[in-house]
Amino acid sequence: MSTPHVVPFYRALPRLVKDPVTELANMGTEAKGRIVQVNLGPFRPYLVSHPEHVEQVLKTDWTNFAREGMFWRPLHRVTGQSILGEGETWASTRKILAPLFTSRYIASLADDMADIIDECIVELEDFAATGRPIDGGHQMTTIVNQAVIKVLFGGRISRDTAERLAPEFATCATSIGFRLLFPFAPYSVKVPGDRAFLRSAQKIDEIVYPLIEQAQREGDTSSKEVVSKLLSARLEQEGKADLKQVRDDLVSIYGAASETTAMSLTWLWSVLHDHPDVNARLREEIDSVVGGEPVRPEHVGRLPYLRMVLQELLRVYPSAWIIPPAGGQRRRDRRHADQGRLAGAGQPVHDAPARGVLGPA
Repeated sequence: MSTPHVVPFYRALPRLVKDPVTELANMGTEAKGRIVQVNLGPFRPYLVSHPEHVEQVLKTDWTNFAREGMFWRPLHRVTGQSILGEGETWASTRKILAPLFTSRYIASLADDMADIIDECIVELEDFAATGRPIDGGHQMTTIVNQAVIKVLFGGRISRDTAERLAPEFATCATSIGFRLLFPFAPYSVKVPGDRAFLRSAQKIDEIVYPLIEQAQREGDTSSKEVVSKLLSARLEQEGKADLKQVRDDLVSIYGAASETTAMSLTWLWSVLHDHPDVNARLREEIDSVVGGEPVRPEHVGRLPYLRMVLQELLRVYPSAWIIPPAGGQRRRDRRHADQGRLAGAGQPVHDAPARGVLGPA
């Protein structure tokens, strides 16, 4: 049985401070498939890069890796305890959400999203006609944000207000970098990014809570947007609708659906630019299936090459590379004949970015 490849403190710290994404990927490469233990003093997370180990963490042994501990605390400060949580709260939320997202309900939401995306794409025609440069990241964020907001809140939120929400989530996502890399830092001490994070988290609440309260007052059980469905489901199953829990549900769904999707789509344009052969084949498939009409949900199943491109994009450019994936902390010890101990109980486990990331089937 082999032991983990250890990166000592004096080498790990300067490398991660300089360029965490590249250096975590390099550490996984240098270990040649072995598990890596990164010595950061009192904090010594494990890094996995071999596809079999990633599959174990995300799929075959996922119940052994809890979404808790130091790595998850910065994220939970904005998402709260919901589907990204652990334990009874996670089980309760899953019990509420799973029946909502039936194939029929998802299909109805997909039609709404397709309409919103089509409207946003039309707005880009002026850039194409005039040859003006475009900020790809901003445009992808705007399009995804409008689509997700429509699904979550329906017509209760104006476009101006919706556009205020995305930057606050982006600030939260980017300002927790220090705490994610150095999660042992006490919260009684302000670190870089804390003030920006807390301001944005408060602004998110100032936008989301009034929308939940409005939906609760209206009590429209026939409405299909997610906020109304959540309120109705929690009222039916629990006898009450805890606004804080509904807020956590919505923020978790929004954060998982919007920020990561926009980031992946932004990377897509760069990848297609660097691989003109892939770009040409992808355009050919879309033209043959969709033609000159707007893309509809029923087209998706007939676009296998698009699916392949997106899957490879997510493998090479994981959108939430620094967040421990399906599980962040090892629950208990277990031995493996080929690689020795995966991780000790209570030890954080990471996937190396851009190296063999394999999600659940």
